[in-house]
Amino acid sequence: RRVHGGLIKKKMFFLFVSFQFFSLILSDLPPKWTELETKIQDLFTMENTARVEHFFIDDSNQGHGTHYKFPKNLINEMIGSIEKQVKKIEKTENQQIHNKNKSHQESVILALKKFVNLHGKSVVIFGSQEPYYECLCLYLGASHVTVIEYNQLTYEHPQITTLTVDQVNNNISNMYHSFDVALSISSFDHDGLGRYGDPLNPDGDFQAMEQVKRLLKKNGVFVLTVPVGEDLIVWNLMRVYGPKRLTKLLEGWKIRSKYDWDDSKFGVRSPNYRRTYEPVFILNPKKSKVQINNENNENSEINSKNNFGETP
Repeated sequence: RRVHGGLIKKKMFFLFVSFQFFSLILSDLPPKWTELETKIQDLFTMENTARVEHFFIDDSNQGHGTHYKFPKNLINEMIGSIEKQVKKIEKTENQQIHNKNKSHQESVILALKKFVNLHGKSVVIFGSQEPYYECLCLYLGASHVTVIEYNQLTYEHPQITTLTVDQVNNNISNMYHSFDVALSISSFDHDGLGRYGDPLNPDGDFQAMEQVKRLLKKNGVFVLTVPVGEDLIVWNLMRVYGPKRLTKLLEGWKIRSKYDWDDSKFGVRSPNYRRTYEPVFILNPKKSKVQINNENNENSEINSKNNFGETP
């Protein structure tokens, strides 16, 4: 899945770092690990709590960005193929639930069917290279799907809108709490690593999670998958989330379900980090203290009216 890279650019965060890092941020090409100063590496590893592997890749088209295009007829064909896939899964759903060898797509499909009602809902998807999950949401009844991606997308379908990260940031005040359901499938683990030409940011994934809260309705549902295992950063391919980083990633979220969760894999080093294990998290945003206080005040006013009549 495609990352949408660097949703929020907290420039003040970087004021204390060296001029070298500012130069890297502004570079069109992603830097190699050895080009980062030690204190910058420490930020990415959360003070050496994450192990580091190296698998350098430039998916930024040499800094020029990418533009993926899918015409309407191809998207309709994808929806038809997904219909066949879902119906096939439904026939063996009871067996699939306990099948540890099912594909990641099958896990997401089963989790959506079990925990998320998409009928008539507005959906936002973070990160995309092809409209598979967009088509899946439409097949499952979503009224409209908005896609947020760091680079350019053209998905020619009346029920799909594509936006760049810059377009969202420039219009964020008009988008607060707009969506019923959000999806990030194998996307946020790339945020801030520069692989796709996105701005370098050690906290890019955490900031992306905060952006989801801004766009999701207060009672909305967030479907998230990231690689889980030991705390690991594979520069600049991806992150793997262990006890340290996963805990921080999910701060401020209520976990409704961890579909396909396997305790034996959490915090454990995988013999092959390229073969990722990605359970499906079904999340709801936790209420902030301000929201709770406001609700308590509203309830107090209602109780006062009920007990004493209309307040002047």
